Amino acid sequence: MRDQYSGDLSDYIKFALLRALACEDRTLGMAWYYIPGHDGRNDGHHLEWRKDLAWRALDPELFDALCNLPERSIAALERLKIWPKGTVFHREPVPSRLLRVQWAAQMRETMANGNLIFLDPDNGLGAHPKKHATFADVRGFRAPSRSLVSIKFPAMENYESQVQKLHERLKAETGTILGFTLLTNVAVSRADDPRYFVQRSRWFSVIDSDATLLDRASRYAAALSSIPRAKARIIKFEPDQQ
Repeated sequence: MRDQYSGDLSDYIKFALLRALACEDRTLGMAWYYIPGHDGRNDGHHLEWRKDLAWRALDPELFDALCNLPERSIAALERLKIWPKGTVFHREPVPSRLLRVQWAAQMRETMANGNLIFLDPDNGLGAHPKKHATFADVRGFRAPSRSLVSIKFPAMENYESQVQKLHERLKAETGTILGFTLLTNVAVSRADDPRYFVQRSRWFSVIDSDATLLDRASRYAAALSSIPRAKARIIKFEPDQQ
């Protein structure tokens, strides 16, 4: 996660989801996977949703807070009054590969009391020590009565196949067999010509889920899908074949 992304459409979608999942009975942990500095890309520029009141219906309190974000930084996000009671944050920058094991252990210690942990790297799950949350991170965070949420930025190909491969990899790498992935897609206006739209997909896998989280995610998906040019659906982990 980088400061330049703070308060953009992706943040609104994911924070609204996390608030919906946590409610008042889960302690949220935000593992930012923070990388200081600008990466020179144009990511994080989609703020046009702030002018569309249809988006406010998803989470009015969050909508108002992000529209009035005083500066685009992770620190400013943490200071907002949007977080469920007891939310804990880990904002230590992602270090070099040599120091990453120690860094990950510190992150787990910071999140020790959290039972709903969100992993927020630049590029989802994978092997790159800075760009990804690793499968070792997921294994390290798993604990009884705790659920994890990871983000994925899918390729423009067969979504069903990608979800199946993701679930199979999670089972093989981490041992989790309970969970689901929430697929979200929003059509956003092109920067060079706002008359045209491009698709932006963000997926959220909930690992070690329970029936309550599935129900809350289903209601969130219905609310998101009611917004023009937005849609969401859930695919559950398939049981292993005997």
